[in-house]
Amino acid sequence: MSGNGLKAKSRQLVLIVIMMAVAFLAILIVIASLYAATIEQEKRELFTLVQSQVALIESVVEFDSKYSIDDHPGGSREATISQLINAYDKANVFGKTGEFVLASLVNGEARFLFKSHAKYSDRLQKAMDSHSTEESRHTAVQDQLVVMTHALNGETGVGFTKDYGLVDVLAAYTWIDTLKIGLVAKIDVAEIQEPFIKAALMAVVFCVPAVLLGYFLFMKFSNKFVSDLEEQRESLSSVNEINKNIFMLSPVGMALYDKNGDCIEANDAIVQIVGATREKVLEQNYNKIESWKNSGLLEMAKKTVAENRPQYQEFTLTTTFGQSLTIDAHMVTFGSGSGKHYLLLLVEDISERVEAVSALARSEETFSKAQEIAHIGSWDWNIVTNELKWSDEIYRIFGLEAQQFSATYDAFLEYIHPDDKQAVIEAVNTCVGDRDVKYKIEHRIIRSSGEERIVMEQGKVYWSEDNNQPVRMIGTVHDITERKRTEAALIYEEGRLRATFDQAAVGIAHVELDGTLKKVNQEFADITGYSIFELEKLTFQDITHADDLEADMDNVKRLLDGEINTYSMEKRYISKDKKHIWVELTVSLVRKQDGTPLHFISIVNDIMQRKKIEVELTKHHNHLEELVKDRTHELEVAQYELVRKERLATLGQLTATVSHELRNPLAAMRLSLYFIQKNTGVENEKLRQAVERLDRNVTRCDHIIDELLDFTRVTDMELKTVVFDDWLESMLAEHPVPEEIQFRRELSLGDLEVDIDPNRLRRAVVNTIENACHAMREGKDPNRVIENARLTVTTETKAGRIEIGIQDTGTGIPEDAVEKIFEPLFSTKSFGVGLGMPIIEQIMEQHSGGVDIDSEVGKGTTVTLWISLA
Repeated sequence: MSGNGLKAKSRQLVLIVIMMAVAFLAILIVIASLYAATIEQEKRELFTLVQSQVALIESVVEFDSKYSIDDHPGGSREATISQLINAYDKANVFGKTGEFVLASLVNGEARFLFKSHAKYSDRLQKAMDSHSTEESRHTAVQDQLVVMTHALNGETGVGFTKDYGLVDVLAAYTWIDTLKIGLVAKIDVAEIQEPFIKAALMAVVFCVPAVLLGYFLFMKFSNKFVSDLEEQRESLSSVNEINKNIFMLSPVGMALYDKNGDCIEANDAIVQIVGATREKVLEQNYNKIESWKNSGLLEMAKKTVAENRPQYQEFTLTTTFGQSLTIDAHMVTFGSGSGKHYLLLLVEDISERVEAVSALARSEETFSKAQEIAHIGSWDWNIVTNELKWSDEIYRIFGLEAQQFSATYDAFLEYIHPDDKQAVIEAVNTCVGDRDVKYKIEHRIIRSSGEERIVMEQGKVYWSEDNNQPVRMIGTVHDITERKRTEAALIYEEGRLRATFDQAAVGIAHVELDGTLKKVNQEFADITGYSIFELEKLTFQDITHADDLEADMDNVKRLLDGEINTYSMEKRYISKDKKHIWVELTVSLVRKQDGTPLHFISIVNDIMQRKKIEVELTKHHNHLEELVKDRTHELEVAQYELVRKERLATLGQLTATVSHELRNPLAAMRLSLYFIQKNTGVENEKLRQAVERLDRNVTRCDHIIDELLDFTRVTDMELKTVVFDDWLESMLAEHPVPEEIQFRRELSLGDLEVDIDPNRLRRAVVNTIENACHAMREGKDPNRVIENARLTVTTETKAGRIEIGIQDTGTGIPEDAVEKIFEPLFSTKSFGVGLGMPIIEQIMEQHSGGVDIDSEVGKGTTVTLWISLA
C-alpha cells in the first residue's frame, strides 16, 4: 500500500474516533442529566413516602392508645408495632430492592423489628454505641455506616448511605418519637443506576453501528477521502468486523433475519434469554415459531417489514424452549449494498422489572385496602400551590367517587359542618403558623348525600429548607363515626349496668386475678360490714374464713386452668366486726377475645338466716339420732346380757355336770400316779418324765374345772380397805416374773386407800401378767422369751378412776381378735378354754370397773384394769 493510502487510512480512523467520541459524549451528557433528575425525583418520593407513613402511623398510634390497650400483653405501643410488622411483612417492597426498615430504641438498646433484619441488630447496636457524639456521628456519615443510626439519633433526612447489610442505598429516614422507633425507606443505588447503565449500553450498541454506517455512506459517495477501490473494500471489511463484534458482544439480545424469515445470526444475549443453544436459534424461521404466533411477535415482524419503520412492543410469552418471560422487543429493517433486506430483532428481558412494578402495585393496593379497612385516608397539601391530594379512602369517607375531582383546600372546607368549619380553619392556621404545633382535631362533615359523619384529622407541616415558610402539610383523615356512636351506646349501657350493679339485691364484686376487690356494690359492703372504699383496698383472701380459703382457692385454680366455667360454694366471710358471715358464692371468669383471663365476677348472697335454721334443724336431727342411738344401745346391751345369761346358765349346768363327772376320774388318776411314782423310784428316767407329764396335765384339767366353776359361780365380794399401791407392790413381789423379762413398776397413787376384794382382784392382775409373759415367749417354748422383752406395771388416777396399766412388748393381738377376746370360750392360745379374759372382766365389773385393751401386732399390748372412784 502506498504512503498516500496509509495517510488516508489514518485520516479515516481519526475521523471515526472523533465521530464516536462526539456521539458518546452527547449520549453520556444526556444520560447523566437524566440520572441526576431521577436521583432528585427518587429523593423527593422517598422523603414523601416516609412522611406519609409517619402520618399514618401516628394516626394508628392515636387510635391504639385509646382502644387497643388491652389487645396486646405489652399495651397499645406493642399492639401498634405488631400491626406495623404484620402490615409491612405483607407489603414491604417497592421496586426490586426498595423496602421499609423499622428499628426500636428502648433503654439505650437498638434492635431491628423485622425478623429478616434481626441478625444485623448487633451491628446496629455497635454503630450506635461507637458514634454517640456529634463528632463521632460526623465520622459515621463519612464512613457510611448503617443508615438506621441517623434515624435512631433523632435525625430526619434523605441521602446516599449504607444500609444494614452495608450496601450502597438511597434512603429517607426519620424518628417516630411516640413509638421510640426509627423508620427508613431505602432503595439500592444499583437499582437506580441499572436502567441508565443499560441505556448507555444500548446507546453504544446503536451509536457504533450508526457512526460506522454514516461513515460508510460518506465514504461511498465521497471520493475526496477514498483513494482507491481496494482501500474501500478493506475499510468495509473492517466495519463489518467491528459491527459483528458489537453485535455478538452486546448485552442486549439480537437476532438477524433475512426476507424469508430465516435466522442468519444471533448473539449470546438472545440465546441466554430464550434458553437455548445458538445452533437451535439459527435453525429457526420466525414464520414457523409458535411463540411468535401466539404472542403477537410474528404480527409485529410482518408490520415492521411491510411499513419499513421500527416497531416497539412489550410481550409476555413462553419460548419454544420452555422459557417463560416478559420482554421489550424492538424490530427494525435495513438493506445492504447488494440489495438484500434484513429484519433486526433487539430483545431485553424485563421479567424482574415487571415483577417489581407488579409488587409495587400490589403494595399500593394493599396500602389502599388497609386504609379502606381502617377507614383512614391520607392527604398531601401543597401549601404554596394550594394543591391537595387525597387517597381513595378520603373520597369514600366524604361519600365521593374515587378521584372524582382535583381536591383543593377550599373544596375541602365546603364539606365541613358549618358549626365546625371555623374551628378547623383556626386549627390549620395555628399549625401552619407555629412549627411546634401539630394538627389534630375532631369535627363533622356533611356528605354530598346530606349524611353527617364524624372524622378525626391529624397532620404535620413541613417547612422550606431555609425554615422561613411552610410549604407542605401531610396528614390523615380517620372516619370515627361508628366509634363515636359506639361510645355513646357504651356510655348509655354503662350507665344502665352501673344502676343494675349498684341497686342489685345481691352482693356483686369485680375481682382481679390476684384476689384484689377491684369494684364492689353497696350490698356486698353491707354483707361484710366494710365500706366500699375499705373493701377496694382488700383481697377476697383477707375477708375469707381460714377454714374455707383452701376450697375457694382450689376452685379459682380450676377456673383459671379452664377445667370449669363457673363455680358455686357456701363459705364464710369475716366481717369488719370479726363475725362469721355465711354466704352463697357464685364466681365466673371474664376472658379477653384471645382467651387470656381478665378478671372474676363474684355474686354473693347472704344465707345467715338459712344457716341458723339449718343449725336448729341439725340440732333436732342430732338429738333424735342420739335418742335413737341410746335406745338402740340399751336394747343391744339388754339383748347381750340376755344372751350372755342364757349362755352362762347353759355353761353353769354343763360345768356342774363336767365337774362332778371329771373330778372323781382325775382324783383316781392322781392317786394312781402317786403309787406308780412311789413304787418305781427315779431310776427309770423316761418313766419319771412320763409320770410328771401326766401329773401336770391332771393339774391342768383341775385348773380348767376351777375356771369354769369360778366363771359360772358368782360369789359375793369380800371388800377390804387397803392402801392400793402398797397392796399391789406386795402382791407383785409374791408373783415371780421370768428373769429374761425386764420388769418395771411405776406406782403413783401414794397413800390412796381403796375398797377392794384382794383375792379376786389379785387373780385379775395375776392372770393379766401371765398373759403378757406368755405373749413375750418365743414360739411354743415356755422357757424362752423374745429379745429385749419388757413388762411395765403402772398405777394412776384419771377421769375419776384408778387405772392399773400392764404393758408388754410381745406379739400383739390381731384387731379382729380384740373384738372377741371377752367372749367366753374364745381363745387365741393353743391351750385353755378361753375364760381368762372373761373372768378378768367379770372381776373388774364386780369392782364397778372394767378392762381396756390397746394392742398393735408386732409391737405389744397394753391392758388397763380400772376401778371407778365414784
